[in-house]
Amino acid sequence: MLARPFGAAVLLAAGSLVARSQETVNIDVTTNVLQLSASNAIELGPGVGNFTMDATGDPHYGAPSSAVWNDVVWQTLDSTGGITYTSVPIGGSATVYATHLAYAFLTDSLGTLWDNSGQANLSVLNSLNEVVGHGTILANTNVAQFTDSTALPFLTSGSLMNYEVDASGLAYYGGSSTATYDSVCVQYLDASGAINYAAVPVGGSIDIFGQDVRAFVTDAAGTLGDNSGTLHVTLRPRDGSTPEPFTAGLGLAGVGLFVRRRIARKRRTCRDLQD
Repeated sequence: MLARPFGAAVLLAAGSLVARSQETVNIDVTTNVLQLSASNAIELGPGVGNFTMDATGDPHYGAPSSAVWNDVVWQTLDSTGGITYTSVPIGGSATVYATHLAYAFLTDSLGTLWDNSGQANLSVLNSLNEVVGHGTILANTNVAQFTDSTALPFLTSGSLMNYEVDASGLAYYGGSSTATYDSVCVQYLDASGAINYAAVPVGGSIDIFGQDVRAFVTDAAGTLGDNSGTLHVTLRPRDGSTPEPFTAGLGLAGVGLFVRRRIARKRRTCRDLQD
């Protein structure tokens, strides 16, 4: 989930970035957390049951036409009270079972909102098709901004290729034994340069095709005092995957912008409150 081609990779030639071997980042949830509030996320509040989020709009994180967000991140509490993340495609929808609806948000590198444009419009419906939550994320205003300490970059993810991402460890966002982080969110760029998000279950793994990968978790702003634990997120190239140049839809000017964004990536954190 990385906003603006994120600064972790080493440019070898225009549109060509190199990937290395397996890499692990460690998220200390007492400090390495993207903190969310009404200023950088949509607060959705309580709710128990099956809910569907619809997302529309055309938010851009930079000047090239391909510099868009493909997804919105939806943070909820699951049936045990654990924080989970869901990627909601813009122009589509996603359905989850939740015991708290928490937040919806976009992320970008700290200090780079100035050339963002557009917006994402969100609606949440319950099982009766009633709207129980809604909001608009303005791409140049209320985006969760991250740093390298709140959305940890994988320095070896500079090549566009297939990766496996797995998460392990035990971490709590509150004092309760059920207040756990049950997933980690990853941000990455796809072949067109668009920002995508994916959830990695703690104790499980996923496959992605992209580059400039970051891992993060979220919490409500100002509430890290009762957090504890560490999550370990490992990224490894898939066997037989061949790195591809990152030039799709860009030209040299677009690549230059993405590298600049890489150096100053935004990252943001979100937290679910447990009722």
